[in-house]
Amino acid sequence: MDIELFRNLLLAGLVLILIVILYKRLLRFLAGKTLGDSYSAFLGEGIIRHEEGSFGIEIEVHQKEPIHLIVNNSSGEQAIELCNADLEAGEHDFKIDKGQLSPGRYSCELNTSNQKSLRYFNVK
Repeated sequence: MDIELFRNLLLAGLVLILIVILYKRLLRFLAGKTLGDSYSAFLGEGIIRHEEGSFGIEIEVHQKEPIHLIVNNSSGEQAIELCNADLEAGEHDFKIDKGQLSPGRYSCELNTSNQKSLRYFNVK
């Protein structure tokens, strides 16, 4: 196979993939959904709730998908794994016992099949 023919086929395939992705996004937009409405996200503006003896984290899942929710220390190392499972659509609440974390800055990381979100909080 000629290298130029291979290059042209590869380029045509990439263009086709982009057209399909843009078409799906256009259909979602025309249906009245914003693109962010179809992705899982932190609730309450992503604020980590400070409660008596614990921290509270709420996430909203729009469709069943694999969710990995972890807390990292200031060095980026995993301190606590809150969830690593397929969650059903809906709101989910997670609690972190304050005794599990030493004083410092932490990040809560929400990983889904198509995005990664971070929220930061301090432990005193």
